[in-house]
Amino acid sequence: MAAADPHVLDPDHLPTPFTAADLTGGLAIVVGAESRGLSDAWSRAADAEVRIPMFGAVNSLNVAASAALIVYEMLRQRGADRTQR
Repeated sequence: MAAADPHVLDPDHLPTPFTAADLTGGLAIVVGAESRGLSDAWSRAADAEVRIPMFGAVNSLNVAASAALIVYEMLRQRGADRTQR
């Protein structure tokens, strides 16, 4: 991908916790099937990896829940949680 393209994140294979990743710039969040994850092509295209820390015996979340957590963190980092009154 060119430098001006948005970052592609693969939440299944990244060592960085998603809350520590910089989600403020151009961004494409790619999530794979719950059972198989991302295809090899998408994994190779990702220029950053993040993970969602898990506790206990569970090692994965529903794909919609994973995407929602990352989108929420992206909005939080961009200041969307600040309301104007």
